[in-house]
Parts: sequence; structure tokens; C-alpha cells
Amino acid sequence: MITEISNTLLRVDEEVGYYAEMASLMEKYKSKELQLEKFISGLSSVVNEAQNAIHQARGSNHTATANELEKVRNQSFMAFRDVVKAGTHRVDENWANNARKIERIIRSHGWSFYSKGTKVQTAIMESLKAELDKEENQLLINEIALSDWYAEMNETNKNYLNVINKRFNEEAQKEKYDTGEIYKSMRLAGDDLCQAIEVLYKMSGNQLYNEIANAINALTEKYMATARGRKTRNENEKLTLSEKE
Repeated sequence: MITEISNTLLRVDEEVGYYAEMASLMEKYKSKELQLEKFISGLSSVVNEAQNAIHQARGSNHTATANELEKVRNQSFMAFRDVVKAGTHRVDENWANNARKIERIIRSHGWSFYSKGTKVQTAIMESLKAELDKEENQLLINEIALSDWYAEMNETNKNYLNVINKRFNEEAQKEKYDTGEIYKSMRLAGDDLCQAIEVLYKMSGNQLYNEIANAINALTEKYMATARGRKTRNENEKLTLSEKE
């Protein structure tokens, strides 16, 4: 009566989407007469958990912002670094010497540290800032007219760290999900609902159950068509690659 879906052909987001649509279309069949309320509520509850779990797995809302601000911070550092380097070529020997002192400090922390991992970059940036903030080095930076460049670099670093801290706090407050168990419970809730529909139809002959079964079968076919199409495309691509070899 109800066609069983091949869960193994579906991606995780498709599977969650399938059961979410099933729960949604079942809402209008919650009448006591049909005796499906507990099965529909059970599916809706576990689908909600699954949607929360999949959303959490996709990462923080701050991730994209942090990535962009990290690029800006690195660009600001490179700009400061390069203008310091340019200062070492000034005709004014005093200016050039001051610039060389700042250049040596930067090189001691890593001229291209932005190519390292994010955590290492942040640690180096903080260490570099601590040294450049010393009074004698601030005097040098001021002498070669780079205070604005240095302030801009610090501002971009501060903006980046603020977002990272927000993301850390957000992650710490998130509920931890056992995704494997949640997806398993979702499938079982879907199976229980479908079995209840079939049993109640056999017992009562109420055509509403048949109507529900047809709606679920149409939903199943929609998702399976997508999955089968993807499977066929993947097989064709593999065949094409093997023929080229």
C-alpha cells in the first residue's frame, strides 16, 4: 500500500527533507477519528531534532563572517609590513634606520605568518602587537608616520577576534546531538506512521487512509526520482572516465 523509500540512496539533507515533508502533509490528518495523532506528533518531534542537528553540523552563522574578516586582517598586516619595508629605502637615513628596526621585529615573528593555520596566525598577531605596543617601538612607528597603518591593522584584528569569540560562545551553548541516533529515530518514526496507516486501513476500510498512502507514495517517488537521477549521472561519469583511461 505504501511504497518503502530507499534511505541509502538519499543524502542526509534529502532524508531529513523527506520526513519533514511527510510530517507536514500529515498535519491535516490529525483528527481523532483517524487515530494517527501520536504517530504524527512523534514524527514531527524527531524531524525537528534532525533539522536542528543538520543545521548545527553545517557550522556557525559567524563562520562566513570570520573567514572574510580574517582575509581583511591579513591584508591589513601585509599592507603595514610592506609600507614598513618601503620605508627602509628612504633617502632619509634616520627614517630608513627606524623602518629597519620595525622590519626586524616583524621578521622575527614571521614575514608571511598569514599562510599558517588560523590559530597560529592569531597567536603570532597577538605576540607581534604586544612587542610593537612597547613605548620605544611606538615612538619608531610614529617617527616613520605609520601610526594610522598600525591602528588599522589592530582594528581589523580586533574585529576578527570579536567574531571568533562570538562563534566560540555560540558553539559552547549549543545542544550536542547524537546525529546517528536522531536519524535512526526519524526513520523508525516514519516507518511506525506508515505501518499504522496500513493497519488502520485494513481494519476500517476508511478511504482517507488510502488518500494518505497515495500522498506519501507521491512524496516518496519525488525523492527517489532525484536519487535515481543522481545515481545514473554518477555511473555515467565513472563509465566515461574508465573509457578515457
